[in-house]
Amino acid sequence: MDLNRFQLVNDTYGHDAADELLRVMGVRAAGLVGSDEMVARVGGDEFALILLGDSLPERLSAVLAALSEPVVLGEERVRVSWSAGAAYWPGDGQDAESLRQASELALSDAKTQGESVVFFDASLHLHAGLEGPLSRALQRGEFELHFQPLVDVSGRRVVCAEALLRWNSPEHGLQMPGTFMPILERSDAIVEVGAWVLREACRAAALWGACGWL
Repeated sequence: MDLNRFQLVNDTYGHDAADELLRVMGVRAAGLVGSDEMVARVGGDEFALILLGDSLPERLSAVLAALSEPVVLGEERVRVSWSAGAAYWPGDGQDAESLRQASELALSDAKTQGESVVFFDASLHLHAGLEGPLSRALQRGEFELHFQPLVDVSGRRVVCAEALLRWNSPEHGLQMPGTFMPILERSDAIVEVGAWVLREACRAAALWGACGWL
């Protein structure tokens, strides 16, 4: 679990207040777990929980709700919120290290999506592996537009076409938008890629018009 906008608290109220916030969060979290469970601060504003039982989503939601109650720092009531990534043993990892990696991937996804909780699934490994190559795809000329025509049957002519974006990755092959668009949409690259799509679609439409195809 990661405290959202913790740096803002540090900058606004000072280091002492930020330290007090972390102390209060630690005390609260410790009161929310059983004797056979665990909570630990693992660095900065990040905490780790080990929860037992079959109702992890409900338990985790309840923990986050309790931890998100306002905190009094000096004379100020400060509202806090959390992002969390969760993983199950043994399905998501057989040991502590693999579980940590899985939950951190889920946490990273939660923070980029603005979600409070994300549960690990195997697609997060794929997404993590795609981020680097995808950031270079436009410069390397790996995006393609495929066009799906709409035909006026009575006039027997193409009247328009839908532009479909594809990523032809040398490392991962031809990728459909469902795989890479969520990653693009969480990055600044979406603006540049969107502009490229518009330019290429307009260029294609102009060419078809000049050839009498539209």
